[in-house]
Amino acid sequence: MMARAPDALGPPEITDLALLVAGGVDGDGVHWTLTEPSQLNMNLVRLEPGHMLPAHTNHDVDVVIVVLAGAGTLVVGDRTSAIHSLVVAHVPRGVRRHVAAGPDGLVWVTVHVRRGPLTLGAARPRSSGERR
Repeated sequence: MMARAPDALGPPEITDLALLVAGGVDGDGVHWTLTEPSQLNMNLVRLEPGHMLPAHTNHDVDVVIVVLAGAGTLVVGDRTSAIHSLVVAHVPRGVRRHVAAGPDGLVWVTVHVRRGPLTLGAARPRSSGERR
């Protein structure tokens, strides 16, 4: 039996992503997310062959990307890298990134600190060409 820390919020989550990675779902987007409560957020993201995730900047948290299947291109700031299964990338907060899938598509997991709830407030000024 696994011991649980006295301040743990819930049981550990163990998820077999094999079906999702093997193509059990179609379409671009997030196909799995770690359930709350957790200090971490994890998402399994899939891009169909030749599709891309438009360039964007995350100003809140660093993100770790772990490629599980397929191949493609990751642009972080001014650095372009070929990515494929079992490549791990760190994307610092505040740095623009862009992901493009190759001919076999691309499946990856993102891991980052869970952000708090979105709140209404004054918008942060955007730099030229930046999307939200």
